[in-house]
Amino acid sequence: MDKRDTDIRNPEGFIFKGENIGHADKSSNIRHRDGVFIRGEKMGYVDQGGKIRRPDGFIFRGEEVGQIKENRAHDKDGIIFSGEEWGYVDTEGNIRQKDGLIFKGRVIGQMRGKDKAAALGYFVLKFKEMEDRFHELEQTVQSAANKTHYLHKLQQMLKYVPESKALGDFDGLINRIKSLEREIVKQFEDNRRKKEDIVKQSETLSHSTNWKMAADELKKLREQWSQIHSAGKDHDEAMWHRFRSAQDDFYRHRSEHFEKENRLRQDNQRRKEQLCSKAESLASSRDSKAAIENVKEMQAEWKASARLLKIRLSHYGRDFVVPAIGFSHMQGKSGSARLLNGRRKTGREWITFAAKNGYA
Repeated sequence: MDKRDTDIRNPEGFIFKGENIGHADKSSNIRHRDGVFIRGEKMGYVDQGGKIRRPDGFIFRGEEVGQIKENRAHDKDGIIFSGEEWGYVDTEGNIRQKDGLIFKGRVIGQMRGKDKAAALGYFVLKFKEMEDRFHELEQTVQSAANKTHYLHKLQQMLKYVPESKALGDFDGLINRIKSLEREIVKQFEDNRRKKEDIVKQSETLSHSTNWKMAADELKKLREQWSQIHSAGKDHDEAMWHRFRSAQDDFYRHRSEHFEKENRLRQDNQRRKEQLCSKAESLASSRDSKAAIENVKEMQAEWKASARLLKIRLSHYGRDFVVPAIGFSHMQGKSGSARLLNGRRKTGREWITFAAKNGYA
């Protein structure tokens, strides 16, 4: 480091001196703190007209980010109004932020050397670096589908920006950060409303007995849920618990329903098989009157069993037509429930005969 450099330091503490954080050479070129062997990275410079600039490009001069007027740092002048003051160097070499109505501005650093303009320029350029970091984050957030992921970073920025050792438009930067924060919070609220709506629909469907429709709708709701980003950790956990509980309730009820139906179906099947076997045995009965009474009882039992499951008569229904036709109708036509065309018929043969003659 050249002895003619101006050192920029942190404010002194009660015991220790402030550490070096930057330097400016005799030409007001400003750089970060030097390393042991390597000079610090260039931040910018103050030109002969007092303009604070970023490093020059290959063709164009560096962007103007502020200006020095009478040992005070200012924003760039506008078309009509002069640039706002940001800070100054006091008589003791302290770099201060702009004074308030009553109190002096906060000390953010010190200088050791003669180049007050460069010392002020360092803190203006530090603010611009901070502003650049926010701008980069802002662009990332604006292009992100899930903006909620960045809320914590913004909240951290809102904590450290007001306390940063820099000179610049703090009010403007903080307002931009808060505006972006509100945008993210709004997405949280939108996600919360969407998830709450899905939960309510799921809870309604959990009581449905229209099993296929409800299962299809719950599947759609799960797909919708997967497309919605965070609504906040606490809300996410609470609503997910309700959502899963509603689905679990529905599938438990459905499982219980079909298990019960299956048991009933198996019981009725056994009963109908027994009735069919009994019905076929009646074909060989010599006591027509008793057989007819038995048929009537079996018919009543068959109908009760059918109503229980509300199903159409199938294979067993066809088998059971035998006694009802054979004894209630055919006996009147043929004079014998036991004979057809001169020989006995089985229960299965009675079905074929009944179908051909319009009884089944």
